[in-house]
Amino acid sequence: MKVKINFERDLKQELHFAIKSLGIKISKEKKLSEILLDYLTIHKKFISAKKRTVLINPDFEPKINTHKKRREIELIKEYLIQGANVNKFQSKRLIQTKFHDHLLYAWNIYHLHLSTKKDKKSNFVEQVNELLFVYITDDKAILLDVVRHYKGIFASPKWLEILHDYFPDTIKGYKDSSIKDVYPKVSNTERQIFWDKGYTIGMTKIRDSVYHSPGCGRTTSGHSMIVIKSLNEILRWIHTIQNQFENNIQEIIGAFNLKIEKTKFCLRIGMMTLEIFEINTETVLLEYPSIFQFTSENNN
Repeated sequence: MKVKINFERDLKQELHFAIKSLGIKISKEKKLSEILLDYLTIHKKFISAKKRTVLINPDFEPKINTHKKRREIELIKEYLIQGANVNKFQSKRLIQTKFHDHLLYAWNIYHLHLSTKKDKKSNFVEQVNELLFVYITDDKAILLDVVRHYKGIFASPKWLEILHDYFPDTIKGYKDSSIKDVYPKVSNTERQIFWDKGYTIGMTKIRDSVYHSPGCGRTTSGHSMIVIKSLNEILRWIHTIQNQFENNIQEIIGAFNLKIEKTKFCLRIGMMTLEIFEINTETVLLEYPSIFQFTSENNN
């Protein structure tokens, strides 16, 4: 008995549902690779709602108590500590697939709008000039400073200087001791122009040290390099798993004590990652990026 499996179709359906739930219209004519790219682009810009340790730039911390946006800063800080959703403080263009955040892609730094008033036409807060810049990792958020929006501020090396001066352990993995300088020298405005045109300056000199970009950078299409890498890896994984099911179905059925006539496999977006799921027994067989390991030399 042949088991019908089409993991590419499954993922395409899952992505349509996930993107539609964000209020985004997407053409059914788009290829899987195009839809996956859109989804990963949006997902890259989202800040996951999880508890984080919050650290504050020592030069900025004393200013918070008397800052006119103190209430908003403290609210965002509390959200980050408690694991609440802070995405409403981001740009309301966040869910646009063609909107690319160069500062995030290059240096892993987010900017949040300091407002508690809801925007009239979206689920985001009112877009204001006062921005809180935050370096965010999986378990940590570092409040860097509040600055009014002006030309060149997003590409200013001051953000990496703060991390270098006060939180060196956060970016030590990106430091390259074998390189002493970076050429050509560029101003904030010039760096922003490079970013806007799709060029990545892969290294930045901060004080007497050179760092590779913590966020890797962007491609000439505007997309995050990490997103493009993930896109290709996921598509290769699906192709591999599809082949494993087509060529090794009996071994897979046996390994999980399933009955071939009662099995129905699908690929779904799970809580943490992509999953290969057997519907009737509600069994997760595999999670991305794992693949099956077969003992027979003829199975690969």
